[in-house]
Amino acid sequence: MTTVGASSQQQPATVSEWGDWREDGPAGKGIQGRDWVLVLERDGHHKKALQRLLMKLS
Repeated sequence: MTTVGASSQQQPATVSEWGDWREDGPAGKGIQGRDWVLVLERDGHHKKALQRLLMKLS
């Protein structure tokens, strides 16, 4: 993870990067789906597939 806007007064904000998430444990449930959402949002062409995936993750 990368820290953004770190200062001595505040907790640094973390930004998840590609590959930071783990599949094991409850926090990793649906990780491949979240990766695909990122790819499809960047691509912008497969709107129907993106909508189906977002509905499945909800």
